[in-house]
Amino acid sequence: WNSYLKNRNLEVKDLTKDQNDGLMLVNLMECISGEFMGRFNKKPRFPSQKLENVQICLDYIKKKGLKLTGIGAEDIVNGNEKLILATSWVLILRYEVQKYSADTGELLK
Repeated sequence: WNSYLKNRNLEVKDLTKDQNDGLMLVNLMECISGEFMGRFNKKPRFPSQKLENVQICLDYIKKKGLKLTGIGAEDIVNGNEKLILATSWVLILRYEVQKYSADTGELLK
């Protein structure tokens, strides 16, 4: 993800910790999708603000038709490594593999 985030002078050092306030995820989603995520908490201090930031991204991902079964904002904020990796994999399939595959519909099933 760092190749996308370097345009914003951001870097993911620890995938499970760097996404816990939602800011890195919001920036990543804006970079890879080319779309604005809308309003979000730029300086989240409270757990509810962090959850809201992550939820904005999860809602966007679902709106794009990607399946995130059993993954909630709490999982990302709490650093659930397995579910964070699952979310990352869904994004890789959608935004990276799609660039190089002619039959993306088959990959995303």
